[in-house]
Amino acid sequence: CHRVLTLALLGGFLSDAFFTTYCIYLTSAIIEFTGLLILTVQARIPSLRPPICTSVNRNIACEEVDDGQAAMLFSGLYLVALGVGGIKGSLPPHGAEQFYEHLTQGRKHRSSFFNYYIFCLSCGALIAVTLVVWVEDNKGWQWGFGISTIAILTSIVIFLLGSGTYRIKVPTGSPITTIFKVAAAAICNSLHPRNSTNSTVEIRTNPSSTTESSEEEGHEKGKAEAEIKSEDMKSKNTNMNFHR
Repeated sequence: CHRVLTLALLGGFLSDAFFTTYCIYLTSAIIEFTGLLILTVQARIPSLRPPICTSVNRNIACEEVDDGQAAMLFSGLYLVALGVGGIKGSLPPHGAEQFYEHLTQGRKHRSSFFNYYIFCLSCGALIAVTLVVWVEDNKGWQWGFGISTIAILTSIVIFLLGSGTYRIKVPTGSPITTIFKVAAAAICNSLHPRNSTNSTVEIRTNPSSTTESSEEEGHEKGKAEAEIKSEDMKSKNTNMNFHR
């Protein structure tokens, strides 16, 4: 049961972020049908399951399940769980998409849809734990699985008949995706903090560097002025000698 609920979250996420609720429901229903078909075939064919073990003769040991039979059994069970989880996560929002939320009449019809959905879900669960269980105990497991297989196949056919009338909402992304992106960005920023530039670090660690650079610039400037003055004096002396 807890696996089905967990897979329902996965089905809802996929229908919101990547695919439409129509595609997720149809795919999940086919997966559940495949799992139930595997269980029905295994329960029907004796070679695919170990013989029935009775407690009449305690001297005869019961035959163990081989690897192939166990793999077939668990494959069917997990396919059923995957299909049921996808249906639970996609069918309710698909039904809600068929009504206009901005209209009062649409909101009323949507509320009625969910009431009928819960009612039908409860009726199906009641039939499963009463009629189907009685059939499995008295007629055999193959009949119980067969009833479930026929039921899901019928629902797929009915669902496909209304494909032309459905309003299909284009997926716009899931809030879960945004949450994970923000969390990943925060983790990356915490692991790689931004360092100050080298110039800022140098100024903070050595405040006298600015003074030293200013003194060097002043010294070079004074030296250049002295050279200019000496060149002027030389040019004046040259001119005086020329006039003489």
